[in-house]
Amino acid sequence: MTNHILSGQALTLAYKEGSLTPLQVCTQLWQRLKQYNPEVNAFSYLAEEESLEMAKASSLRWQQGKALSPIDGWPISIKDSFGVRGWPMHAGANIKTEASSDEDAPVVQHLRLAGAVLFAKTTMPQWGWKGATDSPVTGITRNPWDLNKTCGGSSGGAAVAVSLGLGVVAIGTDGGGSIRIPGAFCGVIGYKPTHDLFPRYPLHNLAQLVDVGVLAREITDIETLLPILNQEYRRAVNYVPLPNIQHQELDRLAYSSDLGFAELDPEVESIFERSIVVLRKHQFFLEAKTPPIGDYLSAFAHIWQAGYYESYTSLTPAEQLQLEPGFVHIAKLGEKLSLLDYLQAETTRLSVSEAMQGFFSDYDALLTPTVPIPAFDIGLDSPNAKSASTLDNWTPFTCLFNMTGQPSITVPCGLTSQGLPVGLQISGPKLSDRQLLMLSQKIAAVLQFDTLPPLINPV
Repeated sequence: MTNHILSGQALTLAYKEGSLTPLQVCTQLWQRLKQYNPEVNAFSYLAEEESLEMAKASSLRWQQGKALSPIDGWPISIKDSFGVRGWPMHAGANIKTEASSDEDAPVVQHLRLAGAVLFAKTTMPQWGWKGATDSPVTGITRNPWDLNKTCGGSSGGAAVAVSLGLGVVAIGTDGGGSIRIPGAFCGVIGYKPTHDLFPRYPLHNLAQLVDVGVLAREITDIETLLPILNQEYRRAVNYVPLPNIQHQELDRLAYSSDLGFAELDPEVESIFERSIVVLRKHQFFLEAKTPPIGDYLSAFAHIWQAGYYESYTSLTPAEQLQLEPGFVHIAKLGEKLSLLDYLQAETTRLSVSEAMQGFFSDYDALLTPTVPIPAFDIGLDSPNAKSASTLDNWTPFTCLFNMTGQPSITVPCGLTSQGLPVGLQISGPKLSDRQLLMLSQKIAAVLQFDTLPPLINPV
């Protein structure tokens, strides 16, 4: 495998040895990006000259033995929902946009100070409202496994970039599965951390659901990023430090193929069950157990709808006319909610969080499918009419852990007969992120998914 899709760990080693420089890697990145991006449309903003200057500075630091961190020189993309100083930010919309951001978001600042090479912003749907990536600003972002299928969303461009080796990792956000859905659809790893582990500023009206997260090809690269992203930011009110817990095995594992109610595509169900069989053969002790969480989907929907209604009301009538019909539909559903409806949804969110944390007192982790279906056709906001109003009906596994705030990771576990990736989700108790990443690494090693998208020539 050529160096353009080396892991971050391999790049760091090559930089130390002098066999590669960040400038060489960045130059090759731009060659590949110009080759593949026209096919998939993964980026909303490209910063070629700036990134090459950053790569030159990183190369000099490595040459002088003054690297700023283990990720110095890693090419990293940023979702268009983050501020990057001097870069435009549209968040997938052509409404209320500034010419450029005045300051870096906390995660961007921490990456910059660590020497990362920031090279582009990735595409997303209008204000992240849906689990597919197309917008009035950038058009359709396509899945590299099948250009006629969605890449998922809302961090769709980020997942596509990582799947094609365009950057070591990509930074995204996840409010109902927005990292894990495209991770599953694009055959890469998607990590949503414990709620508030990575500081955010400014917060928005769905802050109780949304977190900063990472898409990657290698879990070890996410582990390297943990201490860099989990740093306090003076203006953020949501930061939670990760405890320095000693190595601890997570070996009491439960699994549920449907959480007691979800409808699965037959191939997704078969691939998930086959993965459980393979893990058992490799001495993973797994018990079929569904957590006692009750109905949480309507509560998630109400919180989601209320948040987008508030956003809708902040716009002028002329600006409202520029919104996508699906966005307006969700906002109008939110308009019908009473204060009691919203408070009951918040009460449900807290009770489900308590129930899942109680479940994790008996089990160290829960394995489920990531998404109950493979990627659906481009041009659709959701796979069927029943799920048009929100994400919940077709993303029950992912949105659960946005409700509870617990860490959750998707790893690829197989391909359908049409060659579309399927994800396996691994979730655990709050602040178990280090242990959960180690467990996910072991599971990924057993499942051995190392296939590249057909768009890539792996020679």
